[in-house]
Amino acid sequence: VEEYKPFLLVLGSKGESNSKSYSLGSVTADIIEMTNVPVMAVPENSALQSSADVKHIAFLTNMQEKDLESFDNLVNILRPYPKVRITLLHINVKDRKGDKWTQTELLGMKEYFSKKYPELNVGYDVLDSADPVEAINYYVESEEVNILALNTRRRNLFGRIFMPSISRKVLLNNNVTLVVLRG
Repeated sequence: VEEYKPFLLVLGSKGESNSKSYSLGSVTADIIEMTNVPVMAVPENSALQSSADVKHIAFLTNMQEKDLESFDNLVNILRPYPKVRITLLHINVKDRKGDKWTQTELLGMKEYFSKKYPELNVGYDVLDSADPVEAINYYVESEEVNILALNTRRRNLFGRIFMPSISRKVLLNNNVTLVVLRG
């Protein structure tokens, strides 16, 4: 990465893990958490063979400023593909204060994004769940999501071991292609 300065790392992953322990994980998950370069993790059994296969991208977000910057980067990559459906997905975690979004707030976001990106097919969805990873897995399957995109920060070793990131949990328990942007 330091020598070649890529704009994106594309890595393979084995997808579903035999071990549900998040304290140990795949090399791909470790690279995602240690690099500042965006990473695309493609599962071993991915149905994606070319960019033409991408029909629906879900962008997991809390609508924080860093998420919006990452979304701008994603949009710049997707400009040649205006037919790709993009869903901004927020999960209201039950029993957690803050970061709860209502349909009214999403309507405001829809107006904002429709004006900013009129050429794109952008939608919005909110899920209420006690388990965000379970909600993501359900959404990916039920809405036929080809790529799950999200923004994440670098984490230290202590954080990676004792508080695994959403990207690591999704990578280890799902077969969807994951694009992790740095924010």
